[in-house]
Amino acid sequence: MSMQADGCEMDHPYTEWLGRPLDTVPRNVQSRVFEWVFGANLVEITRFAESCARRALSPRLRAQCDDVASRVAHDLVLKPLPSRPVQNWRAYVEHNVERWKVKELVRREGAQKRDAGRRVDSPDALAGLRSEEPCDGVWLIEAADLITSMLARMPDRYRPVFQEIFVVSTDGYDRRTIMEVARILSIPDGTVRRISSEGMPLLRDIAREELRAAA
Repeated sequence: MSMQADGCEMDHPYTEWLGRPLDTVPRNVQSRVFEWVFGANLVEITRFAESCARRALSPRLRAQCDDVASRVAHDLVLKPLPSRPVQNWRAYVEHNVERWKVKELVRREGAQKRDAGRRVDSPDALAGLRSEEPCDGVWLIEAADLITSMLARMPDRYRPVFQEIFVVSTDGYDRRTIMEVARILSIPDGTVRRISSEGMPLLRDIAREELRAAA
C-alpha cells in the first residue's frame, strides 16, 4: 500500500485522524497512522532531519544537529497531524528543519550572545540554508509536466516503477529509494533494482530529447 496518498487514497480508514493530535489515536495503531500520514516512520524522519541540520548549519553549530532533529520529531508527534497525507516526506522534513528549526536555533544563539555582550555573526551561522521557498509553484508545474511527459514515453514494463521513483508534489520533489518503491508496489526490492538499472539509460535518453525539444 502506498504511504503517499493522493486523491484516490482519501477514503483510507486512517483519514479520520488527519488534523488531529496523534495521542487521540488508539495506541495500538499510532505508529501505523503516523507512517501513513508522513510517509516514513519516526526513526527514518529523525535520522534525515539530523542530516538536513548538519548540511544547513555552520561547523561551529553542528554539535546541535541531534537537538534540531529531536525537536522536529517532537513536534511531529505532539502537534496535530497534517490535514492531508504528506506526499514527499523528505521535502517536508527538509523544509521543517531548514526554514524553521535551524533558524530558531540560530536566533536563540544570537540572543544569548547579545545578552552576554558578544558579537553576533548570524549570516555565517547558516551554512547551507536555502533562501528560496522549497516549493515554487511555477517550478513544480514545469517539473511535473516534464516528468509526466518523460514517464509516458517509458515502456510499460518500466513505467510503474519509475512513476514511484520520481515524484513531484506540493511538498516538493522526491526521489524514492529502492526499498520504498518495493514497499509501495508490493514487489521484491531486487525486481525494483533490476528494472531501475535497465530503464535508467532509456530515461536519460528521453530526458535529453525532452530538454532539447524544450530549448
